Amino acid sequence: MTAAMMAVACYPLIHHETARRWIPAWSFLIFGLIEIGAGVSGSPFFPTVQAIVLPLLVLSTVLHADSLPGSLLEWAPIRWIGRISYSLYLWQQL
Repeated sequence: MTAAMMAVACYPLIHHETARRWIPAWSFLIFGLIEIGAGVSGSPFFPTVQAIVLPLLVLSTVLHADSLPGSLLEWAPIRWIGRISYSLYLWQQL
């Protein structure tokens, strides 16, 4: 639910330079380290940290598609997996 709320709140900002200044390209590394650190530490707040940080990771790649993480997610095989991801989810349930 947190990711959906963040997506709705940030959607109007995606095409403005203000959002790119708030979340710079190097923030992907910081968010990734926070996610790994919270997971390794065994913090009881890990689910909350994860619910906040993962959408920010995705947002940083959307805002900076020309960065390395954004370029990797724009790679054709990864885009194809993204298109069929719901189908993969349904097959996993079987």
